[in-house]
Amino acid sequence: MADFLAAGNATSVVRRTDGTVWTWGNDESGQLGLGDPAMTFRNVPTQVPGVANARQVAATSTNSFVLSSDGFVRACGWHVTGQLGRPATMPQTSFLPVQRFRRPRAISAGWLHCLALYKNLVYGWGSNQHGSFGDGTQGGNWIYPRRLAGIDGVTQVVCGMWGQSFLMRRSSPRLLAAGRNNYGQLGDGTTQDRLEFVEIPGMSDVVAISGSLDFTLVLRGDGTVWAWGRNHVGQLGDGTLNDRLTPGRVGQLRRIVAISAGTSHGLALDDAGRVAGWGLNTTAQLADDGSGNFSVRRNPAKIVMPRPIVAIATGGGHSLAVDDNGDVWGWGYNVNGEVGVGSTATHIHNPTRLTGISQVG
Repeated sequence: MADFLAAGNATSVVRRTDGTVWTWGNDESGQLGLGDPAMTFRNVPTQVPGVANARQVAATSTNSFVLSSDGFVRACGWHVTGQLGRPATMPQTSFLPVQRFRRPRAISAGWLHCLALYKNLVYGWGSNQHGSFGDGTQGGNWIYPRRLAGIDGVTQVVCGMWGQSFLMRRSSPRLLAAGRNNYGQLGDGTTQDRLEFVEIPGMSDVVAISGSLDFTLVLRGDGTVWAWGRNHVGQLGDGTLNDRLTPGRVGQLRRIVAISAGTSHGLALDDAGRVAGWGLNTTAQLADDGSGNFSVRRNPAKIVMPRPIVAIATGGGHSLAVDDNGDVWGWGYNVNGEVGVGSTATHIHNPTRLTGISQVG
């Protein structure tokens, strides 16, 4: 996933090339970070006040995050499990710094917990309900970031949406997972929650991971995409509706350079700027391919885009893309204005360019 484009369940966040951050969609928990006490939904991109020099953005169902060049992670939104990294009892409508922590290289956020990478070490905060921090314990909230003990040499951290944690390391074992595993979304061949990090077998050449609620996508170095976990609406893209506890290939996708796992759908981007999607399509999150199929797609299918695409993101029922000109395109579920096209039409069936936002990257 690109560091300048993020989609929460019903929220969208982008960074422009000038370092400013823009948000739109659902604001019922203050996750747009606009400082609006009424937490009003926005159906067009709106600049976040007081946030500059952003390096990375992230979004979840109820929170948004910004990593800035000053070294601070800033967060807004819901705080029931400690996701803001500071003492709080009410939703936070403006971006405020995560306390007791500075200068991470990268961040990742799930609905319940967050991970950050600092000098190849991993820090976490938020909920440990499912053993997400891999320290052998379960339950409780980490209000401030803590280092995950015994873990080093990490090059990438990824939070699944609902309590999964994935770590990529330089040396063997290369891909580790901990946390919620009720549908096999950790890929270790079981459906048992893992309170300590375990290796995912057969995944030694992973370059990117994207974790959903109950399934996981992986991009390998040879340009193929692999998946595991729940598959009741075709979100594994293998032509079946059968769950998988271990990695299996997603269709015949080749030359892929980016992946994104939404709540029940997946997107992949190839090196020619073409987008393919699979899984649930009841809200047009895979767009209209002319077949009239707005139910389930078990195999990846092309999503027609007007221009070559450089970044993709998936939300709960909507999808986003940025083209090679820095323009943003959106489609899918839009009741909360999350597609950003200036309306709250229920569904946006085809990729539509957003006005009022440009030079995203």
